[in-house]
Amino acid sequence: MRQLLFTTAVMTFALQVAASAARADCVDYSEARAKQAGAALARNPPAAAKLGLPTLDGLVLDANKTSGDPKCDGPTPKRYFYTTTRSMAEVIGALYPNIRRRTEEDGMGRVWFRNPLGSDRLFLTSGTELHIQRNSDQSIWQIMVDPPETLTPLTPEQQPYSVSDIVEGSPWPGGAKGNRQFVRADGATAGDAAAASPAAAAPAQTAQKSGACKPAGAGGASADGTQAGSAAGAEVGGQAIGGGYGRSVGSAAGALLGGLMGGRKKQEPSQQQPAADPNCP
Repeated sequence: MRQLLFTTAVMTFALQVAASAARADCVDYSEARAKQAGAALARNPPAAAKLGLPTLDGLVLDANKTSGDPKCDGPTPKRYFYTTTRSMAEVIGALYPNIRRRTEEDGMGRVWFRNPLGSDRLFLTSGTELHIQRNSDQSIWQIMVDPPETLTPLTPEQQPYSVSDIVEGSPWPGGAKGNRQFVRADGATAGDAAAASPAAAAPAQTAQKSGACKPAGAGGASADGTQAGSAAGAEVGGQAIGGGYGRSVGSAAGALLGGLMGGRKKQEPSQQQPAADPNCP
């Protein structure tokens, strides 16, 4: 038992020393080391292909911020920071052919397109993630490029959102001046390709329609008369003859009488039923 406690204490002490050393490295941030690493990175900046980007035209690497202090941030940058004087439309236009589509599945299992720029983040078909951060006047103040551990080749992408849709952050393809309809991404037929809301008003409309429709056989006067006559005949037959046999005989006789009476009612003009609703099954 003492041996176990001693071993545990030694391991705990070693972990604390290691953690303290790691914290000391980060606390002991060296601006000189960061500038030296930044200067080295600026002399040998990464190519667009290494980052999974189609181009770096118009982007200026912030080498010091990207490299940081190698002791604290590691010898190899994990994220790359860029500045640019280009507009959002110019940047998105350059990336557009390779911007990965974004989709979302609703509660009914249908898949809808979504604007690929979620907040300030979008993905390319290479797997690279970009955070495009803008000022209040919509100018770009920073682009963070976060390539995955394993890049995939850039491939062209097809989606319903245009460059202007992405820049504006429009939830609907076509923007606010368009049809304001979401687009299906699951290969739906043309009639189901778009809906004003992914929550799908169609099931609600079906429910309302079916609620307004009367069950088959419930709307005719003859059916009502037959059912009423059958019930009354069964009651009388049960009392007069007794038992289940009496109720059966009374039910049959009552149904016949009720049908005759219902037929008469149906012929009366005041009892004519409205025309059938073509929307009802």
